[in-house]
Amino acid sequence: MLLIASLWLSSPLIAIAPNSSRNGSGQALAMVDDNSVVDMKIDPKLIVENEIVDKMEYCESGYNPLALNPMDKDHTPSYGLLQFKPETLISYTNRYGLMNTNGWEISDAMNWAYDGQFVESIFRKMLYDKKVVWTQEFPDCYRRNQSLFNQFFSL
Repeated sequence: MLLIASLWLSSPLIAIAPNSSRNGSGQALAMVDDNSVVDMKIDPKLIVENEIVDKMEYCESGYNPLALNPMDKDHTPSYGLLQFKPETLISYTNRYGLMNTNGWEISDAMNWAYDGQFVESIFRKMLYDKKVVWTQEFPDCYRRNQSLFNQFFSL
């Protein structure tokens, strides 16, 4: 499979294709200008990280940043793309020093839970945090994607 992407209209196209190595690392060819192409290596951990984010966003909310689960397994609501609870969002926001949550109300955390980029940035930080208990934070979706998580943690 070949993936071609350009982030801005003025930026060069980048083609990414998995190579045949056992660890699933990829290679990218970036067109620097009209006459030159640069061969780049893609970090295999980043490839798996992106796949985990994609699968978890689909599993938790069907890619809907405005998703609301009014009653999760613990009988409390979860919000947004990755279905955070307000208290959990505040806790991880503080843990990773993303912003000052002093004085936040639960409604403030609910609003931030609907910001897809913000919750994805928290989730990505969680992937590198050895203290996260995935079976508590995302029990069903973690179990569904456990082999992918195991692959990520082994890289």
